Amino acid sequence: MSVWNVKWIDHQFDDGDFFFEADGTEWKVDTKISEKAFLFYAKRYGTRKTKLSRRLFTTAIRVPPSYPPSKDPEERAKLALPYPGAFCLKELMALQLLEKGGCSVTPKLLTWFNSWQTPEMLVPGGYIMILVMEKLPGEPLTDFWDRPFEEREKIRAAFRRAATEFYSHRVYPDDEQLRNLLYDAEEDKCYFLDFEDSLILDEDEEPPGWWDRFFFSWKLAYHRNGEVHY
Repeated sequence: MSVWNVKWIDHQFDDGDFFFEADGTEWKVDTKISEKAFLFYAKRYGTRKTKLSRRLFTTAIRVPPSYPPSKDPEERAKLALPYPGAFCLKELMALQLLEKGGCSVTPKLLTWFNSWQTPEMLVPGGYIMILVMEKLPGEPLTDFWDRPFEEREKIRAAFRRAATEFYSHRVYPDDEQLRNLLYDAEEDKCYFLDFEDSLILDEDEEPPGWWDRFFFSWKLAYHRNGEVHY
């Protein structure tokens, strides 16, 4: 089985309770939403998203480089990295920056936690990072091109308003996909998700503001045979 298809985290945290000492909050895990694995500089880690009522609970952990993993915890412990992978840190830094700036079109970071895996887990001594975020309203725009033109125009207008605010906070996500955009039809508002692979501008760099190319990079418009399609 490919290591990319393995559900490394699976249901390990189902119905679990987590206490965050830093702010004294306690969270109970509900329904698993998704799981995926990444390879970054030859070091794999898995992420899992679950629901907590109106909250999102994201877990990132170091996972073995091959499947099936060794049954010997001492062997698995040799794979440990005590610090989170770059994608984990990028998402945390982006969320903190957006929260500090008061961005209204991204999820609020409610709390976060970084620790180490216990002996019975996948990589004993390897990192485990948990982020608790606000669950935003709306639906992913994965069906954008199945919608009528008038509705697409309305969504593009909402996207432009949201993007103008979002990019003013100096966060530039590289994963510009429709699945990472939410549209709340009731409020006529777009939201941005997923900042694991983001560029964060330095404080002395001026954000460029709105660019029409954002319609194309986010797949809300495209070129074909010399024509622009909206």
